[in-house]
Amino acid sequence: MNDPTSPFFGMEDWPDCGTKVTLCNIDVEYGVTEVFEEYDLIRYVDRNNDGDFDAGVDHAYIDMDDSDDVTLYDVRLTDVSIKEAFYPNNTKVMTQHDLDLGDTLVEADWNLMSSDIDLLGVVPNFYEEMEEEDVPLFTVNMFDTDCSGDWTCVDALYLSIDDEFWVDDFAVTHKDIRLYIPPNMICDEEPDCDYHAYDANQDGIISIGEVNTAIDDYRTQGPTSIADVSELIDMYRTGEPYC
Repeated sequence: MNDPTSPFFGMEDWPDCGTKVTLCNIDVEYGVTEVFEEYDLIRYVDRNNDGDFDAGVDHAYIDMDDSDDVTLYDVRLTDVSIKEAFYPNNTKVMTQHDLDLGDTLVEADWNLMSSDIDLLGVVPNFYEEMEEEDVPLFTVNMFDTDCSGDWTCVDALYLSIDDEFWVDDFAVTHKDIRLYIPPNMICDEEPDCDYHAYDANQDGIISIGEVNTAIDDYRTQGPTSIADVSELIDMYRTGEPYC
């Protein structure tokens, strides 16, 4: 959305990563393409070389290019701390100077699959004692924000639980999880104003131009009434924010 070449440039921010999609969110029904299923590309760096994923020690990633190494644009699912550098979860490996670049990635184990640390908390848990039919399956899909056709720095990832509603897999739908949202797209807080339909710039104040738009709509038998126009005139005259 911050890319001028994107058809979504200038639109409102998306909600925070790790949140669940609800019916009225801006990203509902955005078309997506599949990236991987289950834990195929979720891997970790075994920092202490003990053969297990240790929460708070090892680092989990989405290995976006399936290279088995930390490469550019891989997504950090856990906080990464190396020497003096700290990279929070929900960030991508973005430069050749990132200290985790080139680290070896290994396949997810049961420790990782049952971890709820950082962004792993929104990924379905795979418990070793579960019966096979009870294991929750999921698909990770990509929303191609800049319409480039492949994975780039502005694209978002959504996690969808696989169920009988297979048609949901082609678009962002209610109850999907935002697995990765580029930080500069994240909205810090939900809007607290129910903007009037004629508040074109959504600044919470009705201007004379917005009043004139309503009057023009009324004169041309548009979607407004004399009562709506009168209400807008009163809101304009006060000069005060209405919310």
